[in-house]
Amino acid sequence: MLRQLRYGNWDVQAKDGYVCLDNALPEPRLLEAIDIMLELTDTTLKEFKTRTSPPLLLRFIVDGERLRFFTVAHLSREEDIALLERGRVGRIIWITDDGCMPEGLTLPPKHFFAARQEDGSHRFYGSTTEP
Repeated sequence: MLRQLRYGNWDVQAKDGYVCLDNALPEPRLLEAIDIMLELTDTTLKEFKTRTSPPLLLRFIVDGERLRFFTVAHLSREEDIALLERGRVGRIIWITDDGCMPEGLTLPPKHFFAARQEDGSHRFYGSTTEP
């Protein structure tokens, strides 16, 4: 099927074991958000959505005894946290480009920071205050 797709559409390229559109570049932030989603959902992912507006990257729902809502967002400045605090649903997981938690960052309840580990997995840090 991939071979037929390549011959029918010249923009489709196969290089180094990857198939992609010639002019499409991977979005590292979105790929990391997807990694986080996969780490947290195991096999209980109910739904996800990538069409969001910045600083949001990905929203997903985990199915279990009850539905749990998550949002992965990119933290570029601390004002982003206040922006999402209003009208939010569920838990918010923040990431940064370097994968490190900013020094002195204070998170509201139900907000978490995903620190990237050397093996590509994440360590999650949450707020220390109760709602």
